[in-house]
Amino acid sequence: TDGTLASFCSSTDGFVLAWYDQSSNNNHAIQTVATNQPKLVSNGVVILENGKPTINFDGSSDFLETINNMFNNTGFSSFLVKKNNSISSRPQDYFSQDPNANSLGFKYGMSGSGKEQLAIYKNPTYISNAGSTTLNQELHTLITNNTITSLNINSVSQTLSNTSGAEIGNNSNSLLIGRRNGNNVYYDGVFNELILYSIDQSTNKAGIESNINAYYSIY
Repeated sequence: TDGTLASFCSSTDGFVLAWYDQSSNNNHAIQTVATNQPKLVSNGVVILENGKPTINFDGSSDFLETINNMFNNTGFSSFLVKKNNSISSRPQDYFSQDPNANSLGFKYGMSGSGKEQLAIYKNPTYISNAGSTTLNQELHTLITNNTITSLNINSVSQTLSNTSGAEIGNNSNSLLIGRRNGNNVYYDGVFNELILYSIDQSTNKAGIESNINAYYSIY
């Protein structure tokens, strides 16, 4: 609980060593290097966003990494509650899986031009841009498969530069949260929640969004 965290940290800072997978897969996101751990408690006070505990990434070194790879020759669905602290440093990646050229990985985050962007590194590379990144707390629902790519922000469908289908390639790498692999591209902001599926959740999308918004009161 919030009070337990504050008491445990006793007027000091508290950081995230592990963000535990709530499914039965136990694919936890870990960070064992203390200087790279995102912050959860500041000076004994739990960090809140809109009244709810949140994880803060500093934009320079913080990230978490899953134990196993998440996506391999598949589409995916993600539900992310986030708020950027700053959008002046560009690009910033919210999460990625070995997104270097020819690696068959992907990244989702703010592009160098300040747009929300999904990039999947296959042959050819798939890139889809949405509107400009904001400083607001938002729920991002991103779904991509071999037929279509869609993005909702606060349950509102976004206009994308590319809506054709794109699946993640054959990639055995783990997922990075708050960073792009092999690059000094870090996220400067907070995450309240990140839910990931290796399947298309289009039919359940509205219900999942409604449940998340009922708890966080985002929109």
